[in-house]
Amino acid sequence: MAKLKGMNDANDVVFIYKKGITYEQKEDFQNNVIYKSRADGRGRDHAPEVIDVMLGRIMGDYEGGVVNFSESATTEQRETLKRAIKESSIVYKVYENAVPDEIKDL
Repeated sequence: MAKLKGMNDANDVVFIYKKGITYEQKEDFQNNVIYKSRADGRGRDHAPEVIDVMLGRIMGDYEGGVVNFSESATTEQRETLKRAIKESSIVYKVYENAVPDEIKDL
């Protein structure tokens, strides 16, 4: 099993939400972009290409999340999810292969 990464590690994708978004907007984004509905209809799971997700406070007053891909994720799966995150109207910035604790341009 792969070791989960943290805020001091390089993560595949780090995203920062815009300030002032609502709880409902975050929930909608997470439920429709970050997570996928389970086949049995009981809630949601990570997309199959994702090994771990952390959501919450990223830097100071900013909220966002990190996403790390599984080793078996295809280039197409990676690019599709990264594009969906980048194109979201509630996402302020997206970083690739970034260490959250080292982000300085917010």
